[in-house]
Amino acid sequence: MKNRRFIFIAFVVAVTFWFLESLIHYTIFNEPQFEFIPGDMNELWMRLVIVLLILIYGIYVDFSIDKVVHKQLEVARMYSSISHSSYHILNNLINQMQLFELEAKRCSDFDKDIIVFYDKAIKEASDLADTLAKISDIPDSN
Repeated sequence: MKNRRFIFIAFVVAVTFWFLESLIHYTIFNEPQFEFIPGDMNELWMRLVIVLLILIYGIYVDFSIDKVVHKQLEVARMYSSISHSSYHILNNLINQMQLFELEAKRCSDFDKDIIVFYDKAIKEASDLADTLAKISDIPDSN
């Protein structure tokens, strides 16, 4: 069952409004008795209209929020999929590049400074891929 918090809040506000309206008529307008359901038809339909508007607004807010939350969950799932896919692609590339490194080290003519530079690049890419894999939350600023 979905959480219908705003419908419940609207219901509480509507009942509170109805009770306070009855109390105001009794205390301020000096009606002879406290009437929870007013005898005057004009007063009754005005209260009913206001209570219905409050309830309809609560229903509208609940269903609107459901749509927004659903869309946000969909975006979060998509981000998670993209993040994991990117991690696997980078990890495969790094592993393939290490094969090239082994071949370069076997070749005696290959420049050793390039191999050192290459090792640093592979290490940096590997660290960034690991960082990418550990991301679980995206702050609004990013």
